[in-house]
Amino acid sequence: MVRRVPFQSLIRAGPVRVMALVAALSALASAGRALGAPRVTLVKDIYPGLFESAPMGLTRVGKTVFFRAHDPAHGSQLWKSDGTRAGTKLVRVIHRGSPRFGAELGDLTRASGMLFFVAYDGVHGYELWRSDGTRLGTRRLTRAPHRGPGNLANVGGTLFFSLSSRGPGNDAELWKSDGTRSGTKLVRPFRSGDSPPGEFRGVGRTLFFAGDTRRYGRELWRSDGTAAGTRLVRDIDPGPGSSLPHSLKNVGGTLFFGAFDPSHQGALWKSDGTRSGTKFVKEVSPGNALTRIGGTLFFRSYASSTGKELWRSDGTSAGTKLVRDVNPGRVSSHPRYLQHVGRTLFFQADDGTHGAELWRSDGTRSGTKLVKDINPGNHDSDAACLTGIAGRLFFQAFDPTHGFELWGSHGSSAGTKLVRDINPGPGDSYPCDFSRVAGKLLFRADDGTHGSELWKAIP
Repeated sequence: MVRRVPFQSLIRAGPVRVMALVAALSALASAGRALGAPRVTLVKDIYPGLFESAPMGLTRVGKTVFFRAHDPAHGSQLWKSDGTRAGTKLVRVIHRGSPRFGAELGDLTRASGMLFFVAYDGVHGYELWRSDGTRLGTRRLTRAPHRGPGNLANVGGTLFFSLSSRGPGNDAELWKSDGTRSGTKLVRPFRSGDSPPGEFRGVGRTLFFAGDTRRYGRELWRSDGTAAGTRLVRDIDPGPGSSLPHSLKNVGGTLFFGAFDPSHQGALWKSDGTRSGTKFVKEVSPGNALTRIGGTLFFRSYASSTGKELWRSDGTSAGTKLVRDVNPGRVSSHPRYLQHVGRTLFFQADDGTHGAELWRSDGTRSGTKLVKDINPGNHDSDAACLTGIAGRLFFQAFDPTHGFELWGSHGSSAGTKLVRDINPGPGDSYPCDFSRVAGKLLFRADDGTHGSELWKAIP
């Protein structure tokens, strides 16, 4: 408890004691900031009142976060923010049609120190755009005829993407861009009338992806950005059959992925980019929830004896194993939203007793534990949107008193707390779409007064 000191007493105490008291209060305030909750504030009410700008796709480029937002004058357009109200601005009006709709834009991706994205300007269809944060530096890079770019990926500073042409055969094509029109070019065409290249993943300056050809089907390919350097890595399902590479992940310079082959209906594979170095690891198929910590891959996989649980792999068969059967027996715990903070893995799981809650793991069975039962009993807090910043995990979670709100965790039960009840009481603020910039965490939330707008937390 802090005692209130009358002003007259401070005067009688003299300057030395006053200075000592000020220093003590300053130290106390600093300690409170070090130990306490982050400061959480609204950045800007882009669409004033109860209407919402609904910021989406927050993507950091340097000291700027780009996102899509809606305002009453322009509709949905490209915005940017440095985490201040004055620095949160409309970048450019891309579609000058009805403010009710505006530009349809998405796939925001950082590469070559700029933002790339796909947008519809009302004239040219869906095209690839770039932005350096200025109006003049925000411009269209591709031109019709085609069915629009997709699968944007930053590989060693070069943007790779796919296009499906509208010409004869509807060719699927691999493209790249350096942010200029002259440097936005076709790398290699693929199978006519079939799926475009996809599942893009970079390892160093090499792009790995799933590519379709009549001769090999859909298999693992690699590219250095040239036609000659774009080639099949290995025909895992020989002939025109397809191994359907999926869940590609770079783990310390080695590509891990899931594939189907004649002997295994779903297995973990790894590749160094050569045919001989592309090898079967184990008959366990990685799901779409996966991450890496150092040289270890963590992923969700299914086994008939355990259901869907948390696994790990070091690239060897013996080192690919179940971490823990969180929901014992054949019932799945459904681990989701895998996110690491330092060497600790956080994820959502349901052990059958506490509901879907926040868990942590160090890769061992004994070190895989429930962090906190935020919504007590067999009820879900549904911890989601997990993001790490400044050594702390931030996430969205539900409890019956506060609804879906912003939580933070240091990995212990005592260190897992509500950060702020942004929409006071049982109302939900649904904080999500987190992005880090200049020591701040920017995100979307609804306080019940301003609608869904841009907020920040300063740890």
